[in-house]
Amino acid sequence: QGRECEIIIFSCVRASPTGGIGFMKDIRRMNVGLTRAKSSLWILGDSRALMQGEFWAKLIDNAKQRNLYTQGDVLSMLQKPSHTLRPALPNAEYRE
Repeated sequence: QGRECEIIIFSCVRASPTGGIGFMKDIRRMNVGLTRAKSSLWILGDSRALMQGEFWAKLIDNAKQRNLYTQGDVLSMLQKPSHTLRPALPNAEYRE
């Protein structure tokens, strides 16, 4: 299961565009991962692969509609951060 934390980084990197999403298609596993964050949730994975799952597709579409979707090579972002990634939320407060 897992415990609640302020920030959750939910890794879905097991999913592969050619091999399917495997155990990630289980709605119960998705529910556990998505409901443990108190203030911030980051989901890392290949959206092309995750879109194969009905519920992941809905989540990704919703994130895009709300401008909470970031696309890019995560490893490159971590190695040479050119900017701070922040979701574009109006009136949001950010703490450094």
